[in-house]
Amino acid sequence: MSVLEVFEPDSAVLNKGTSGLKGRDFDNINVAFLGGSVTYGYQPKAENNFCENNYTVLVAEHIEKIFKSKVNVKNLGISGTGSLMGLALTKRELVEFQPDIVFVEYAINDERSALAAAQFEGLIRNLLSLEASPIVIVIALFNKSGYSCEDIMLQTAMRYGLYFCGLKSVVYPLVCGSEELWHEYSNDDGHPNESGHRIIAECANAAVDTALKTNFNPMLLKALPKAIFGGDIYDGFDELTKLSNTNGFEPCSESFHKIKCPLFSKDNAVMSLKIKCRTLCVCYICTNNADAGSAEIFTDGKKRSVLQGYSIFGWNNPVIKEILNEDCEELHNIEIKTCGKFYLAGIWAN
Repeated sequence: MSVLEVFEPDSAVLNKGTSGLKGRDFDNINVAFLGGSVTYGYQPKAENNFCENNYTVLVAEHIEKIFKSKVNVKNLGISGTGSLMGLALTKRELVEFQPDIVFVEYAINDERSALAAAQFEGLIRNLLSLEASPIVIVIALFNKSGYSCEDIMLQTAMRYGLYFCGLKSVVYPLVCGSEELWHEYSNDDGHPNESGHRIIAECANAAVDTALKTNFNPMLLKALPKAIFGGDIYDGFDELTKLSNTNGFEPCSESFHKIKCPLFSKDNAVMSLKIKCRTLCVCYICTNNADAGSAEIFTDGKKRSVLQGYSIFGWNNPVIKEILNEDCEELHNIEIKTCGKFYLAGIWAN
């Protein structure tokens, strides 16, 4: 008997949201997906290493069938990224898109650390602060070893009244017993195959169906509670779009895996900023091209970090790094000095 025949998707909904979809009438529904390689649809050994019928496609079809309305999908899944990238993408992509429903899948990419827990909570707080007051559905996946941030993320979901799909608790026990069972979900250490994506979709769809039984109440979402993991440090997190003193940087129109890259330096560029902030994050592109360079980040004359644009494992993938994380907002002098070819994908702060 297959896993699909045994498991009950409703049992994966470990938390029910305080605001739902009942009573809402849509002409168009905007649905966003934030996550890593699973949300992107990466599937090793499939054609082009991509699962055409990945869970995001199946969930969108389910929503369209329910509401009989056009579904506009923004899939922001990027391999190897976690909640901090989700924060950046929320401000860059979702403020304009204004999703009605957001699915969040970072449980196998985030670290089990205090910082990652704060970043996930900050992401949730920023999503709930969007003008559209979206319904947020968290999907907590797992890898073959059982690694997952499900338990940590569930605490945040309960705190903020989110819908939560806990596949680590419900699906993992069904597939971890043997190689045969595991291959009903994945052909490697954690990327779902088509059957695995159907399992994820069934759980996500169960959360959507649960939301249909609860009235839409945006005021409950807007009243953000006191942070439990320090995620309120990211309140007001936004992208710096007016960058001045960018000596040596050139405008760039290239995109890398859904990340637009506004600036590029050929060699020895220097950017100087003076900003008042508590947090500072820089996104850049990592490649396996040997001519890729690096960037040194200085705050108030002190070297804080070196961003390596080259890695033997790079694949033109965006990487985001938190440079500052401080209790109090202060005025800082920021310098970014590059050496060699370097793609600067963005700077975020609050």
